[in-house]
Amino acid sequence: MSGPDGHRGAANLVPVERESGAPVVLPAETLAWIEQRRAMYEDPRAAILPVLHRVQDELGWISLEAEEAVAQAMRMPLAKVHEVVTFYTLFKTQPQGRIRVDICQTMSCMLRGARELFAHMRDRYGVHPGETTADGRLTLHAVECLCNCECAPMAQIADTYHGPLTPAKLDELIAQAQPGETVSAAVTGTCAAAIAEKR
Repeated sequence: MSGPDGHRGAANLVPVERESGAPVVLPAETLAWIEQRRAMYEDPRAAILPVLHRVQDELGWISLEAEEAVAQAMRMPLAKVHEVVTFYTLFKTQPQGRIRVDICQTMSCMLRGARELFAHMRDRYGVHPGETTADGRLTLHAVECLCNCECAPMAQIADTYHGPLTPAKLDELIAQAQPGETVSAAVTGTCAAAIAEKR
């Protein structure tokens, strides 16, 4: 289980069983970006988190071959890159759907309806946490605290926070979600509107 800061914990720092594939060749633009990030830090290894996020955004997930490419670009031991990838739940080590649905499973959300959201995802879309729909459109994850309990139950859909949610609202948001959406603030989407109403 991951912690509130999005990591799996030391107990899970073990090799994962993943099939080997073709080598990953990072684009020249990405390699140049990595060099720029490395130059920003006194210890270039400190750039590993933004570099992994960039590579995951481009590839959709972090394969063993992607880890090797990052290790080479960062001039770091492969084992060190693997430790970071397997420590943080934000990095996905299996292929993901085009849209990621992260439903919070911590106490506030579970008490206010998250169980019903998980049940709805099972009944409507045929997925349990960690699974991807047969058409590859979405992947469901159960995540730890998204740090916005006043909007419980909430979820992060296509990188945007939403809440409070009902099964019907969840369906609506999934239908509207676009792969690759990003946000510039921690509180966005329907949750921002809910907070504004309270104020």
